[in-house]
Amino acid sequence: VMKTTVSREWGMTTPIPEDSAVGTTRLAIRGMTCGACERHVQHALESLRGVIHASVDVAHASATVEHLPALVDAVAL
Repeated sequence: VMKTTVSREWGMTTPIPEDSAVGTTRLAIRGMTCGACERHVQHALESLRGVIHASVDVAHASATVEHLPALVDAVAL
């Protein structure tokens, strides 16, 4: 049985196998200067296979990413 989750911002779906663990990774993001940069980075992260949701914060130069480690690990993010 597969569950799916939908990115609220982009409307994409990611299938999640029942037995999959969900990981959370926090990333430092350098070079963002505005809201457009923030949205671009969020879209790029959420377009990766295995990423469930990304929250990007230009003020703190960071991103928090919920992902399926079996499909995408922190190094690939």
